[in-house]
Amino acid sequence: MSKLFIFAVGGTGARVLRSLTMLLASGVRIPNCDQVVPVLIDPDTQNGDVTRTVALLKRYARIHEALYGDGQKEKTGFFSQPMNTLAHLNTGGSEELRDSFVYDFGGISQPFRDYLKYNDLSVESQGLVDLLFTQDSLAANLDVGFRGSPNVGSVVLNAVVQSKEMRYLAQSLQEGDRAFFISSILGAPARPASRCW
Repeated sequence: MSKLFIFAVGGTGARVLRSLTMLLASGVRIPNCDQVVPVLIDPDTQNGDVTRTVALLKRYARIHEALYGDGQKEKTGFFSQPMNTLAHLNTGGSEELRDSFVYDFGGISQPFRDYLKYNDLSVESQGLVDLLFTQDSLAANLDVGFRGSPNVGSVVLNAVVQSKEMRYLAQSLQEGDRAFFISSILGAPARPASRCW
């Protein structure tokens, strides 16, 4: 049973995944794929794109289950492509995962400086960090995402590689499975609260 793992990073990833979900809802099938497993990755818990995409993914999974869950109906037509969370794969280790389409950053709600443990670094390392990141980047709170700072995002997202979700993915990959990453390199710059459209 081949699976397609889709890692959608940030608002861009969420928007692309939402479009793909709408295509799948219309009956489009991914060739040689028995199941789509999307994982949204964004520390910005208030990101509207992520929130809307999660709601759509949950709705899609419920409709698919209602239409095809009993196994009697041939899986062709609207909502026919199975889509589930990593935890729903029910392979060894899935019980440790949250049953969610969103990767859990564990509530990062600290400035980037604290995330790096800047004050604990050696003087030389602090100097290097000061060369690589602006004071604004170091002071930026991570719970709102990276706001146009891919250099900050690359450091924080490096933690994803060591996560239990990635370890689970690595041990559950089988021949024929595919992994696809969707991301924007730029990120959305911070904007004032009031905007004119």
